[in-house]
Amino acid sequence: MNAPAVHLVGRIPVTLMRAKGRTLRALWCWGTRRRVGAGPGVETIGYTRGTTAVPIAFAVASLVEIGIVHLLVPWPWLRWTLLVLSLYSLFLMAAWLADRVVHPHLVTRDTVTIRDGHRIVARIDRGDLRQCVPRKRFQPTEAGVVDDVLFLPGPDGTEVDIVLDRPIEVLPPALFERRRRPAVVRRLALHVDDPSAARAVLAGPADRPRGLGTQPFGSQPFSSSSHASKPDVNSFEKGRSAT
Repeated sequence: MNAPAVHLVGRIPVTLMRAKGRTLRALWCWGTRRRVGAGPGVETIGYTRGTTAVPIAFAVASLVEIGIVHLLVPWPWLRWTLLVLSLYSLFLMAAWLADRVVHPHLVTRDTVTIRDGHRIVARIDRGDLRQCVPRKRFQPTEAGVVDDVLFLPGPDGTEVDIVLDRPIEVLPPALFERRRRPAVVRRLALHVDDPSAARAVLAGPADRPRGLGTQPFGSQPFSSSSHASKPDVNSFEKGRSAT
């Protein structure tokens, strides 16, 4: 956060302005079919399949509510107030969905960036990837770390398991940024649009020194060297400061 701006107008107004700016940017990118961070040498992995059901249901319910309020509420000032609130709630729902659509996971030759909307959850060195295999999990249903596994589920769980050669530090998403706490994990369970396509993206490019394994998740034990290695606790913080 920009220190002079915080000093002049306060932390809360600056935070709200930054959030509004991200919202408008996400909606603009969604409307123009752009993906933040995508470009030459960068492949993307989407994770929004199945997430439109709730926003669509919410939009339909809001539109029905607007019609009912217009017919039943006799006071014009209250009708207009409720109309504005309903439309603004639809705007926020669209912004939430757009934020996830335009911020996919990013894969370059050297790094895999795992995101949850505009928030970066983890940066992984491609050389630390051991396995990436499809595996359906229905639990847990909320993002977080269980034991040494980072879960980033969708509406119906996760579809891909990633095993790492060494532990890394991640920053799981939370409702409020200040409540995010770093954790060290050796595995990631992700919701993705297409598990096969995601694995193909993570396995390339062809000149990578070591490809991903094909055995089922957990069938190949960690080597003693991976257990002995220390968590890479600095790489993520360096990445955050760079952004």
